[in-house]
Amino acid sequence: MAAHNTLMCVIAGALLLFGGSALAGERHLSEHGREDSTLLQQADALQYNHEFDAALKLLSRIVAQGQHVEQARLMEARIFLAQGRIDAARESCAALMGKASLTITGTCLLEVRGRAAFSENDQQTLEQTYTQLQQLAVPLRAERSAQMSPAIFVWQRQLLAEQAFLLGRFAESIQWLSYASYSVHPTVNQIRLLDSWLAMQQPQKIFEVHEDCPQVGELPADSIIVRLAAAELARGTEECWQKLAAERMEIRIARADPLHTSDLAFYFVHVVPNAAQAQQYASQNYAVAREPADQRLLLAAQALPTQPETANED
Repeated sequence: MAAHNTLMCVIAGALLLFGGSALAGERHLSEHGREDSTLLQQADALQYNHEFDAALKLLSRIVAQGQHVEQARLMEARIFLAQGRIDAARESCAALMGKASLTITGTCLLEVRGRAAFSENDQQTLEQTYTQLQQLAVPLRAERSAQMSPAIFVWQRQLLAEQAFLLGRFAESIQWLSYASYSVHPTVNQIRLLDSWLAMQQPQKIFEVHEDCPQVGELPADSIIVRLAAAELARGTEECWQKLAAERMEIRIARADPLHTSDLAFYFVHVVPNAAQAQQYASQNYAVAREPADQRLLLAAQALPTQPETANED
């Protein structure tokens, strides 16, 4: 699941860090405002742990109190998208009209429109949304503009990379993330890059940005490890990543860790195919998170051939 790999939460957090100046200019935070800032951080922590309903309650309080409304609405929309509640996400974005810039509101609405098109398998609308988002996107020179936060530039590039990926334009998805090197990207973008290279059957590209084997104490996230294992498998070698992925997944299974079922599902779809386990973990994941990546993972698990049952011997 990618709820903590936020797109709108990335910008919401960044705007909070920047004091909201990207949306409404510099403003002094009262004691009330500082309290709302703390509530926003608490809501972000709750959604990271998939405690969506509790996070939404906090965000409703923030909106009612009138501070950090833009950030709260963006995070609210992100959570609704993670839950597959498209109409609710659209309402959260629409509520930004008159309170946030047209760039912010339009980007929010275009993300929702793209998600709706993907969930309905409407390629034509997804193509149109992708084109409109490119037209709206802040140009590269605005990254350091005094009028536009760098967070908006990054947010839009992440969305463009996602929509390009969903359209099967993997090279374009990679290009949208070329504003920074792989190593400095957040995990959500690193996963997008790895998935794009895997989809293009270019595992060698992956090992151009990753050491063949990790240094002691420098393990990447499990979501990265399972993809490196898949890349290792694709290039026909077995050095360390497949073994490491097996060890990590064994730990996850033993812990019955609800936050990493997507990693388990990926492992049993792409590294050690097992229809029963892949479907079990992909279904558990999809019951909590309904991002496009979660939907694609569930479909891939369901497409795996089932193992024939062995007859019981007398």
